[in-house]
Amino acid sequence: MSYSFLIGIKKDYTAEIIHDYKNSWLFSPIIWEVLSDKYIRDYVRTPYGYNKSFFGIDGNKIWLRTNEALNESSNLADRVCWELSNQQIFFSKDQQLVSRSIIDFVSQNKEYGKQESGVCPLEQVHITARFMEAANDISMLDGNMYPYFLLKNNSSDDTVESWFEKYDAEKDKTVAIPLYEKKENVTEFVVIEKRKIRFISNLDFQY
Repeated sequence: MSYSFLIGIKKDYTAEIIHDYKNSWLFSPIIWEVLSDKYIRDYVRTPYGYNKSFFGIDGNKIWLRTNEALNESSNLADRVCWELSNQQIFFSKDQQLVSRSIIDFVSQNKEYGKQESGVCPLEQVHITARFMEAANDISMLDGNMYPYFLLKNNSSDDTVESWFEKYDAEKDKTVAIPLYEKKENVTEFVVIEKRKIRFISNLDFQY
């Protein structure tokens, strides 16, 4: 079974897993399904009674179109959940706002992402329970220990881990590094001010 993870970033900009969640399909893929249906329905809807998928041949186009639409949206809950699902880094000072946004996302979007069965994802108890679990864990995060956090989508992908490690030839093993040692543009910090969102890349962030 695949897992997703709540990852805390410490004051020294190294990272560690705080919580793990069984079945990674119950959070980020639901956000993608719901928001693509909400914002680019004419593109994802097919005449055959189902939606195009992020995991299909049009996946990249769906992501780009949804991202463009979300960048123009004033709905903070949708935007926060979209950025969470894209493994962006949030400030723990915003943890209550992020937690509230997850809860609001569920209540606002129950009609979207209808499946072939006719049921919408956010009408299903086991899915909404995962969103509430993530919201609670984020609200309870120790911001003094972890000034920043992110949600890692899937245990089968080591992209996030690669931001915080490098291969040490002398030791012939992978060692932990702080994010500021990463020389490639790999992620962004999400800055929320007056309910507006902007981004700072890991290369431009003032550590």
